[in-house]
Amino acid sequence: MEGGIAILLLLIILAVAAVLGIALYLTGGALTLRKTERETEAERPEHKHVDQPEPERVHMAGTAAGERAERES
Repeated sequence: MEGGIAILLLLIILAVAAVLGIALYLTGGALTLRKTERETEAERPEHKHVDQPEPERVHMAGTAAGERAERES
């Protein structure tokens, strides 16, 4: 008998979750009733452009030159 009650409660929980999921999907999340971070945050600053790019330090791991470069950096 306890197994039947557990299955019934599980079905009720799944039905409620499905209804809420469909409602959120159809309203685009408008049911949350609060503003998202994007609506409340101020304008973000622009990124600065790099005038001179920094040279890449590319080395192969496990090689003598790579180990030397790793120690130097």
